[in-house]
Amino acid sequence: MAGVPPIAVVIVEKAQLYKSKHYMEGAAYEYDMPVQVTDWPQPAQRANIMETSDSISYATEIYTDGSKIGSKVGAGVATYMDKTLVRQCKYKLQDCSSNNQAEQIAILKSL
Repeated sequence: MAGVPPIAVVIVEKAQLYKSKHYMEGAAYEYDMPVQVTDWPQPAQRANIMETSDSISYATEIYTDGSKIGSKVGAGVATYMDKTLVRQCKYKLQDCSSNNQAEQIAILKSL
């Protein structure tokens, strides 16, 4: 009511963040980590892109979102396989980022 989240919610968030930062099992989210130059994808490798059809059912569904509220900017990706959530990622962007940039980062990270 006073703009302060319940202590139970704060504790769970802090525990998830700690687990994620220390690569512990049970972490609810994955965070973007720097990739070594030797692990960068080869630019010559191209993805095969096909048109989709409403009559075809796809096993993998990916949802993306980006938002900006005040000075807080973030993006998120949720991946479902056979209607089951298999991966969920959240990204915090710099305060100077726009809502459109957050949306684009979400799409980029989902790929």
